[in-house]
Amino acid sequence: MSKRAQAPSPTPSSNAPTPSASTSSLASNPEEAAEKELIEEYLSLHGIENALNVFLNQVVRDRPADPYLVLGGLLQHRATSSKGIFAVSAREIFDANGLPTLLAIVHTSKGRFEGSTSSHTAAIYDTDDATRCRGKGVRSRDLTLYVQHLLEGVDPCEQTSCDEKIASMEDKLGRQACLALSIAICKAGAAHKDVPLFEHIASLADVPIENACVPVPIFSVVQGGVHTSNKLFLQEITVMPIGCASFQDALRWGAELHLALRDLLDAKGVGHANRGAFGGFAPLVNSTEEAIVLVKDAIAKLKDAEPGIAFGLGVHVAAHAFATVSDGEAVYNLDKWVVGSKGLNKAGDEVVDLLREWCRVHQVMTIVDPVDIVDIKVASALNRSENEVLPDAATPPSGVGGDPSVKVQVVGHAFLQHTKLETLHEERACNTILLHVSQ
Repeated sequence: MSKRAQAPSPTPSSNAPTPSASTSSLASNPEEAAEKELIEEYLSLHGIENALNVFLNQVVRDRPADPYLVLGGLLQHRATSSKGIFAVSAREIFDANGLPTLLAIVHTSKGRFEGSTSSHTAAIYDTDDATRCRGKGVRSRDLTLYVQHLLEGVDPCEQTSCDEKIASMEDKLGRQACLALSIAICKAGAAHKDVPLFEHIASLADVPIENACVPVPIFSVVQGGVHTSNKLFLQEITVMPIGCASFQDALRWGAELHLALRDLLDAKGVGHANRGAFGGFAPLVNSTEEAIVLVKDAIAKLKDAEPGIAFGLGVHVAAHAFATVSDGEAVYNLDKWVVGSKGLNKAGDEVVDLLREWCRVHQVMTIVDPVDIVDIKVASALNRSENEVLPDAATPPSGVGGDPSVKVQVVGHAFLQHTKLETLHEERACNTILLHVSQ
């Protein structure tokens, strides 16, 4: 069916009388508007409209001899499975990139729960309208068509069982829809357990709640490379607040740093406070070193105002973006995005030497994708040298990310798209991974 059957709703006939002044005032009555809002809230809470649409679709598709008998049976089944999932549905939304993605919706007795993921996650596009959004429109109708019968009545607390059913339909739905639906079910499971979402996820992973901790937020404050139109060869400069009492406190200091950096960039003149593709600043500076110093100056301003605050500095190099690989060897052009430049080519060892200098001079503690995957042994050398504990060290390092053996996080991200995790482990090419759920 190209169009979904909808629950019937009364429509005025062509000879219906024109509303009078009295009926118009009645329609704008605050009490009537409040009653309408309560009705809509009730329908949404119990998923009634969506359930009726699903049942009508099924009846129209199967065309039984006695549609009312079938509808009655479906409603009876819904009533007896009230502890599980009532219905699933979806609609197209747009993410921060201005591209379509899927919003999955799960209805249970506890309410309505939603999940979505980035437009970059693999999806099955709507081939019926290839002109919409440059062919990247998503097929929201498929979620109900293929998954409704699999999940109806299933306990949303049984995440593994639900995920197995969803994964069995990945070839028809696409990974984007599967992940969005899994997220929605996870939220529903937490509500049915009456616990916070993080506590529910910890229980799914068999992690004792006393061992659970909220991750430290990482803020992308300066952007370069493919995300901007400036000269910076690396993709991002990041900061993470250290020693905050709560996530809210860390979020507040991330915002404070953003404002402090904005003041410094505004003082440099027009264009320095430009934005990158993902919200960080894209200053018109002449070198990456200059950008790092600006971020450190902003941190210093905050420390003057609040002596107890501290930030960790990181760089997302994304070296594969400015590397040229030939015969298994990579050459890195640090001037790739400098207009008119003849190039500033470096070998992998030279790039790593620069990163070591930043660790020493600027106390960089996180490095993401320092080189291309063909230089995996160069990455291994960086990981070893920056995390070596000297025998005569007066005090042992406190460690980054809760690991006392880590002084600098060497993070594999794009690495995982080209090699297996086991290989990274064997080569000791990194001590941390940046893993997307969609991977």
